[in-house]
Amino acid sequence: MSKALVLVVVLFFVAFCGECFGELRVGFYKGKCGRTDVEVVVKNVVETWHITKRETAIAAALLRMQFHDCFVNSGGKWYNVETGRKDGKVSLASNVNLPSPSISVSDSIKVFGNKNLSPTDMVYLLGGHTVGNTHCSLIQDRIYNFNNTGVHDPTMSQWLFSELKNKCPRVPSNTVDNPIPLDMKSPSFVDNSFFQEIQKGNGVLKIDQQLALDGLTKKIVGDIVKDPNFYTKFGEAMVKLGRVEVLTDGQGEVRTSCRVVNKKSFFFGLFNWNK
Repeated sequence: MSKALVLVVVLFFVAFCGECFGELRVGFYKGKCGRTDVEVVVKNVVETWHITKRETAIAAALLRMQFHDCFVNSGGKWYNVETGRKDGKVSLASNVNLPSPSISVSDSIKVFGNKNLSPTDMVYLLGGHTVGNTHCSLIQDRIYNFNNTGVHDPTMSQWLFSELKNKCPRVPSNTVDNPIPLDMKSPSFVDNSFFQEIQKGNGVLKIDQQLALDGLTKKIVGDIVKDPNFYTKFGEAMVKLGRVEVLTDGQGEVRTSCRVVNKKSFFFGLFNWNK
């Protein structure tokens, strides 16, 4: 199995969300489905989609799923993952308060700090942008009218500027919002090339580029680029993220359908809301 796929599989285990934290623990699902090994089932499903069906975007999707789950209510190496993270009983768009891609580094540090995550944790976790895409509509201002100056963001390298101009026309189509890899050099691999690229001025999102320039995070980025233990520390940051706002006791549930809260919880929520 490739290093990238190993991390993809492990990240899926985290998204279900030794040492214990709250109700999370390594091997949470062991013995809960008779003789069926839940983690092996998950591993096989992810492998099938990643290899047989060639869904290479699954890594980015699973990273994003865990980040969204932990920030809203409700290539790599193996590391022990604490599972058992429950779903929330309420699912409302109004509860979503995720950092904007144009957020400043200092404000981003505050947002992560509110979740008991350090600036170093934040930089490693934003390194999850080593895979996945954004869209032209979210970076149009950086290319053509940065801060209403009528020109591109000066922190952007000339190479990146040329690449983005080709992919994102000045007058976008009404129906097409082209996807743009967040790591332009190795968009399908989980590695530290993302940090190498932002040092060169090749950060696609404003917040990504600022990580390498802001005095609050510049040294952290430099240390990550030189550190041979990127995968280990990235995994540690992901485990720490998995501990954010864990639902305990009767606060959460295991949904029968991942898309919606269980019916009993839904009607109970409506009843309380009407009161």
